[in-house]
Amino acid sequence: MSRFDRRLKGTGTTGGGPRPGTASCSLPSSATPNSGMLGGTYSAMQNGKTNSNRTVNGLAVLQRHDQQIIRLETRLAEIETSYITNLTKMEVKIQEREKVFDLMTGKYNTEMQKMKNYIKNLQGKLQSNNEKQSNDSEQEKETKEINQTLANVQLHIIEN
Repeated sequence: MSRFDRRLKGTGTTGGGPRPGTASCSLPSSATPNSGMLGGTYSAMQNGKTNSNRTVNGLAVLQRHDQQIIRLETRLAEIETSYITNLTKMEVKIQEREKVFDLMTGKYNTEMQKMKNYIKNLQGKLQSNNEKQSNDSEQEKETKEINQTLANVQLHIIEN
């Protein structure tokens, strides 16, 4: 029998079973824990707080706290020195990276200036070449015209 069948069992007109949606079985009362959600005992919270009387050696506690404070202070001093050394190392690395970056941007700017000058030179050469070709084409046209007129002239040599 499936869980749906167990839940729906007895939902007919006779009403001989639990209503739909309720658990089909129940746990025994001994299995339910008497604890809160976070693991604390529920019964201890209900009974109230219990007071415990104990004797404490105040001098020993103060000495232990003093030793802990000294240990923490030395650890803090070590951490501060390591922090300072790491910070100075990082600053040196950052300065080195900035130098490299400045060199790269400087080289880039000089290379770009060289490229611009080279492009200007090429454009000037192209313009002068175009002018020469236009002059050459005009001269070629003139020479073709002269050749055509000379071709029309025939030379007759008569021997006597």
